[in-house]
Amino acid sequence: MKTAKVFPTSLDGLLGADVLSDFDVELDLRRQSLGLYQKQACPTAAPNWAGPYSSISTGLSPGGRFFFPVQLDGHRLTATIDTGSQLTVLARAAAHAMGVTQAALSRDRSLAMQGVAGDPLSSRIHRFNKLQLGDVVVPNPPIVVADLALREADLVLGVDLLTSRKFWLSYGSRRIFISSP
Repeated sequence: MKTAKVFPTSLDGLLGADVLSDFDVELDLRRQSLGLYQKQACPTAAPNWAGPYSSISTGLSPGGRFFFPVQLDGHRLTATIDTGSQLTVLARAAAHAMGVTQAALSRDRSLAMQGVAGDPLSSRIHRFNKLQLGDVVVPNPPIVVADLALREADLVLGVDLLTSRKFWLSYGSRRIFISSP
């Protein structure tokens, strides 16, 4: 996958889960903002913004990545977040398990993508009916279907989806909070 172009200047480095997991992290990509806050480990953990939000309980992979349940067209999947991915990507195997056929994918627009190892990935942009993250519903999301091989997730939420709302990643309470519109 291509590295996402979120900020107006080039990046000087990357912050991985090894650093971020020491904090609660606020992602407000619409405002090109990343906030690091003291980690909240209590059951009443919450984001620091006013207004409604949805909360999702998560697991944590051995590499420190969140994984959490989502619903895509009524099918329960496991998702993770990757701010380095420009687009939201679904594993081809998960798409097939949901009933998206190869014939249906062949009618979708193809897209040249690059994997983390630099290898090209065969992919198609498929429009789904509904993606649900907790109480947050994303209607008609275009999602890239590609040959992903992630252990903990079927779906990678990329910058295209992350820019639509604020996200609060609470490593201490193992929850994700998503602002409501």
